[in-house]
Amino acid sequence: MIIPIQLRRQKFRVREMQTPENFIYLIISLFFICALLQEFWNYLLCETKLKSFILDLPNKRSSHLIPTVRGGGAIFFLFASLSFLILSSQKLLPWYLTTIFTISSLFISFIGFVDDLKGLTAKKRFFCQMFCIVLNSLFFYLYFSNTLAELLILSILVFWFIFSLSLINFYNFADGINGYISLQFIASSISIIIYTYLSIINTSNFVIIFSLIIIPFLGGLILFLRRNVFKKTIFLGDTGSTFLGFFLAIIFLLCSYYLFKDEKQTNYLSPLYILLTWIFFSHIIFLDCATMIIAKLIAKVPLHIPHKLHIYQIVSRKKGFTHLKTTALFFVIQIVLNILFTYLKKHISTFDFFGFIFLYLLLLTIFLIKYHLKSLNFKTEYIS
Repeated sequence: MIIPIQLRRQKFRVREMQTPENFIYLIISLFFICALLQEFWNYLLCETKLKSFILDLPNKRSSHLIPTVRGGGAIFFLFASLSFLILSSQKLLPWYLTTIFTISSLFISFIGFVDDLKGLTAKKRFFCQMFCIVLNSLFFYLYFSNTLAELLILSILVFWFIFSLSLINFYNFADGINGYISLQFIASSISIIIYTYLSIINTSNFVIIFSLIIIPFLGGLILFLRRNVFKKTIFLGDTGSTFLGFFLAIIFLLCSYYLFKDEKQTNYLSPLYILLTWIFFSHIIFLDCATMIIAKLIAKVPLHIPHKLHIYQIVSRKKGFTHLKTTALFFVIQIVLNILFTYLKKHISTFDFFGFIFLYLLLLTIFLIKYHLKSLNFKTEYIS
């Protein structure tokens, strides 16, 4: 434990990029590099012999009706890792944080890709996800150590461990409609970044870091969505969906670091405030999946039995919405709610703001549990 102790005692100092012009050129270059890499990967999956090895055949749980290539998100880890490596080279993030994130993102993507190719048991996937989260928790603990009190750090990381493990699997569960979780990821990540930006005083390094994290990633994601939503020839697969959940959890934790770093005082409710913020800015997917699990436990329906009873599936099937309309609808709902709550934060006290969020999430949770219980009890024909 000599190295971690030494790392923890070192106060990491960031530096500014040389000129704004260099920063803008770098962002634009990375955006197009990631877009080209994604398009090349799309070509390999859809136009070469690789297609036959990773073709997903429709089943009772599927939302697609024809054989479709999966694994479109297999190189997402490359975009994120490239951004973090550049940030580390510019001394905007510590090298040990970049190293562990790159290793864990590669590992979680590899496990997802293996699952896409030949399938893995739930226990193996769960163990691998826990391993990655534990590694990141350890190094983020070192990253936080110069800013927060010991108890606050541990409380946040415990919450983050549970939340990120849930988010990874919820994103995997919700991967059924073209573009749905990709746009939910965009809505959640952009919203939490804007919220954090408006809540802190020193924004110079924040803008640089999160521009380098999210903008290049969006370059690849946009090219994926072109094939996924409009051409309907490819979808994320387990490798893409699990990575999006994992990467979003990383963004949430990094934003939380900036929020705490900028605050002059913290209190015992701070970890709870952070958790409520994470859940709220991703609550459409998070609560839909979490309440379905609770409803299954109450109704004594085995958790492993697949179904088509998520809210977005019911809207798409029962209301006759196309995948594009369903995806756009939930994207707009998440974005609008995030903007409203961010605006509200500027006009009321912190305690009242998070009290309002807690009440909203609680009422929505109760409603969704009742709704899912009704679906499970009276629409058993949708359970395969």
